Amino acid sequence: MESILVIESNLKFLNVVSKVLEDAGYEVFTADNGNDGLRLAASELPCLILCNMVLYGMTGFEVLEKVTADASTGAIPFVFFTADYNIEALKRGMELGVDSIIFKPFSVEELLNVVRIKINKLRLAERRAVTEYVGNPSSPDQNKAGETILLNINRKKKLVKKSDIEYIKALGPYSTVYLLDKGRILVRKLLKEWESILPYEEFMKIRRSAIININYIKDLEKCSSRSLRIVMQHSNESFITSQRFSVKVKARFTQV
Repeated sequence: MESILVIESNLKFLNVVSKVLEDAGYEVFTADNGNDGLRLAASELPCLILCNMVLYGMTGFEVLEKVTADASTGAIPFVFFTADYNIEALKRGMELGVDSIIFKPFSVEELLNVVRIKINKLRLAERRAVTEYVGNPSSPDQNKAGETILLNINRKKKLVKKSDIEYIKALGPYSTVYLLDKGRILVRKLLKEWESILPYEEFMKIRRSAIININYIKDLEKCSSRSLRIVMQHSNESFITSQRFSVKVKARFTQV
């Protein structure tokens, strides 16, 4: 189910929009201010953000700037609500990279049409492989053996060394890649797709939502008879494995 974050300080309007989206089959997260909206954007990683230009405590422009600047949320499509036809305000929104603007008042059909278009565009980008690989695309073995990955980030391309990846966390259709330099990169890619690309000798899935680079394990210890605690070397991030994955980890590291 696609998820949508709605940020709107007018509670009556917020409730109406949320009801329309929920009735259309979307999972909806809501915030009545920019700070809560940013928190939900980072924690829930929705497929789309709908935000009013005017909010309590923080403008919609500030929310857009912060969402775009954060690598973990920068790829999420962003749509403004507004009743303001001020040319300068609209120009600023476009300059900041807003994907679309919906003018109030609008119909249910207009809202759902914009939502469908933005989410369909996102799905199309996913089918075109948001994450591309250096080497011959027709040769999976060559891609898997390559030392670098070419990622599309906020419509820009960046080469990332596989050896610079400490771990990857997944949430729904998104994956966040955590790098040795403490940087984070968000891409629309399922964890099972990463498994098929990253070399087995260096990477391992240790829970349903995480893959780690085994070269950067700092500590590996038993938590109980059924689970293990893994601590990463550079970030000190810790993971608790389930029984299913503990068996696989023990098989790989026979000394545990």
